[in-house]
Formats: sequence, C-alpha cells, structure tokens
Amino acid sequence: MSVQAGYDALTPLQQYQYQQLRVLASASSATGDKATAISGLGTTSDDSALSILAPFLADPELMESAQVAMWNIFMRCTVSMQGTDMADCMSHV
Repeated sequence: MSVQAGYDALTPLQQYQYQQLRVLASASSATGDKATAISGLGTTSDDSALSILAPFLADPELMESAQVAMWNIFMRCTVSMQGTDMADCMSHV
C-alpha cells in the first residue's frame, strides 16, 4: 500500500489530525502555525494526543496553546480518565 493510499484510507477527521501532526513535526513551521495545529489537535483529539502535546509545555511560545489544548482534551475525558485530576492524567504522559 502506498503512502497516499494509506492517507486516503483515513477518515476526514484522521486526515485533519495527520496534517496537524505534520505541521508540528516540521522544524520549518512557524510558531503561529504550530499554535494553530496544537489548537486543532486539542479540539479534535482524544487523550492519545496528550503525549504529543506535552513537550510543547516546555516551549515558552507554545506553552499556553498546549495547556489550552490539553485542558480541552481533559474536559472531554474518556471513561478511563473519569475520577482523576489533571495532575494524575499528566503522570501517565
């Protein structure tokens, strides 16, 4: 299966998330583009994205975007995350 065929097999939501991940992985992406990608993941992703977003907490320019995105994910928590607090969730990242 080619890369394009694999991409085409993704749902539209997964394609969007993939594009956001590509922006974050690119060293040449502008900070504003990365902040937008972080926000997009926070809006569309589940708790599996926390480990992708966590490193951006150490970047002073992207920390606030990462915090908001992670909080958005936490607020839509899955049953497995219910009854825990943010600090406990972050200990699993």
